[in-house]
Amino acid sequence: MARHILAGAVGLLAALILLILGVWFQLRFTTFGAFIWTANHTTTEEVFSRFPHPLAVVRTAVLVSTWLLFPISALLSAVVARLIARRTTWAISIIVAVPFAAFPLMTSLGVSAIIASCLYILAAYGGMKAVDAAQRPQYSVIDNC
Repeated sequence: MARHILAGAVGLLAALILLILGVWFQLRFTTFGAFIWTANHTTTEEVFSRFPHPLAVVRTAVLVSTWLLFPISALLSAVVARLIARRTTWAISIIVAVPFAAFPLMTSLGVSAIIASCLYILAAYGGMKAVDAAQRPQYSVIDNC
């Protein structure tokens, strides 16, 4: 039981670190980051001249976060948690996916937000199952002869 609590805590810490790294990457290397920097350092006219559709830029950043960045981060943080835990459990998957599942539910409570949150939990569970499959001993037909 203590090992599962430790695995959940380490997985949650890994999730938060991956979340921070993902947002940093998005702000540093994408159009959204350039938009944020321009909005903070120039006038409104210059922002609209450089980005004629600023809401499209923000929408793209949210979609990339929701459907690409967060599922990958949930999967990787679950892999870290599974390396500590002795077996795969849904409880650890849910704990690890909480930071990612909370984001779409805080922004809107629509069907896509619920689907995205369930996707993060399934990605975390899938990551844990992938570690299970990788750690399982492999037998071949020759071994049975």
